[in-house]
Amino acid sequence: GIHDLLLKNVLSSMLDDITGQLIITTHNTYLLESVNVKSVYVITVDYMGNKTVKCLDEYPRIQGSNNPRIMYLKGLFGGVPIVDSLDYDLIISEFKRKGAML
Repeated sequence: GIHDLLLKNVLSSMLDDITGQLIITTHNTYLLESVNVKSVYVITVDYMGNKTVKCLDEYPRIQGSNNPRIMYLKGLFGGVPIVDSLDYDLIISEFKRKGAML
């Protein structure tokens, strides 16, 4: 991937020259501190695989002194990975059952 600081600098240098639409996907959360929230959409996938897309400016408390990056990392917008505990014994047994290499 591209370093956080480099990506921010590349994007900043391009913004003044863009006359159309620029679409990027990234896992770089630092960009949430440097772009307009009206330009950011979060895609969330639930346990069933259903996807929703929502613009950050649709969320309450996004304006003002609140940091959208911190709000995102706290899970207030969705879009963060579902972090459950992993059952490594189950994973290993599935690999063995399917004849996969470990």
